[in-house]
Amino acid sequence: MNNSNEVTVVIADDHPLVRFGLKAFLASEPRYKVVGEASNGLEAYNKILALQPQLAILDIVMPKMDGFEVVRKLHAFPFKPKILLLTAVEEFVDPFEVLNSGADGAVLKDIKPREFLSVIDSIMERGKVYSKAFFQLACNRYNGTLKSYTKETLSISDLQQKIISMRLNGYHFAEISDILKVDFSVVASEITKFLECVDEFDFLIRGSY
Repeated sequence: MNNSNEVTVVIADDHPLVRFGLKAFLASEPRYKVVGEASNGLEAYNKILALQPQLAILDIVMPKMDGFEVVRKLHAFPFKPKILLLTAVEEFVDPFEVLNSGADGAVLKDIKPREFLSVIDSIMERGKVYSKAFFQLACNRYNGTLKSYTKETLSISDLQQKIISMRLNGYHFAEISDILKVDFSVVASEITKFLECVDEFDFLIRGSY
């Protein structure tokens, strides 16, 4: 008999050992039940449509269809599971594509097991979780002179919260700069400062901006 509290999961990765490891790990957690596996993006897409899991864990770099394309195609359907993207450190992935993908989170494959479980728990609770590596890569694209501003005009902590919230909800850095009326370099600098003082998965933003 299926436990109504179980979260059904589809796992997609073109490496059999990775799929085996993810399935074995989730099998040790009573809350999660793997109902399907896929070795490429097209198979993942078809299984998600057929099985309608509550959570899909997708490798970004897969044959036939990458993780980004799977996410985009799922937007056309009223049913869409929570989606967590995975990628290896050695794989080149555009950080902006990651942050604009529409997924509920993205982490590197070298994440520790307990942290991984915390990430998927948070995603299922309507959070969005991204490895700070993607923000660091994005921030490193920008250089410039930091223009000064005071706490009286805009609280630094409030600014950081607004920037991270807007970034996780799909706004580009230029749009954030324009909406908040702060210099482009301030946006990049504030994210960098924020990331320097938090642990890898501390920037969990719930709800929408």
